Amino acid sequence: MEMRYIPLKVALFYLLNPYTILSCVAKSTCAINNTLIAFFILTTIKGSAFLSAIFLALATYQSLYPITLFVPGLLYLLQRQYIPVKVKSKAFWIFSWEYAMMYVGSLVVIVCLSFFLLSSWDFIPAVYGFILSVPDLTPNIGLFWYFFAEMFEHFSLFFVCVFQINVFFYTVPLAIKLKEHPIFFMFIQIAIISIFKSYPTVGDVALYMAFFPVWNHLYRFLRNIFVLACIIIVCSLLFPVLWHLWIYAGSANSNFFYAITLTFNVGQVRIKDGMGSGFHFVNSGI
Repeated sequence: MEMRYIPLKVALFYLLNPYTILSCVAKSTCAINNTLIAFFILTTIKGSAFLSAIFLALATYQSLYPITLFVPGLLYLLQRQYIPVKVKSKAFWIFSWEYAMMYVGSLVVIVCLSFFLLSSWDFIPAVYGFILSVPDLTPNIGLFWYFFAEMFEHFSLFFVCVFQINVFFYTVPLAIKLKEHPIFFMFIQIAIISIFKSYPTVGDVALYMAFFPVWNHLYRFLRNIFVLACIIIVCSLLFPVLWHLWIYAGSANSNFFYAITLTFNVGQVRIKDGMGSGFHFVNSGI
């Protein structure tokens, strides 16, 4: 009976989430990316490989990081087709190749359309180069801005690579660990993107939080859930306060704001880890 209401709960968790409302008030384009990712998840669950590849390509085109969702999407579609995830399986390689070609082909078409509209390739470094090189250090809720504002310039390239690899690095071990559970893999990967991307917004946080009702059976495995909830709420309230004290009142500095940013992201990481541990306990029978 409870399963019937999960879609409604997911919709309410997203639409009534204060982070979603703030994102809309700010007129953030994050809502577009969230919509594309939501359609990607929907079409993947429905088993449509072609539409799944198109929506994933659109999401990647807009913000790059959704490329990491290719692996969980592929794993789920393989599961739907009853194709075993085995290196020696011919069907595995054929389907993987077909899905990859649909994804890459869709992405190439979209990029070429952009070229025909602009008559220039300048949008590639302006969009993807900007995301990867992190030239704008305007304060946000992410981990990049303060670190690189304080760093000597000749070290920046190395540490940009180190920071950026966080989003992509975890895909491989998660694929090995969660190959039988691609939907949970997808949820964890979306959470990782929202934490470690170079320019995160509260809209990114709202997206993965919307899936909490799907995994409500894992809540009992979360340690210190009350403390973690308080951390997220208190940090969210302190963001505008410390911003005002720093930028307008001049009675605080960047250290205060970044301290709250770190605390907020640590809280997110602990929630993600708690959900992952709970999922492991449930599926291992511990």
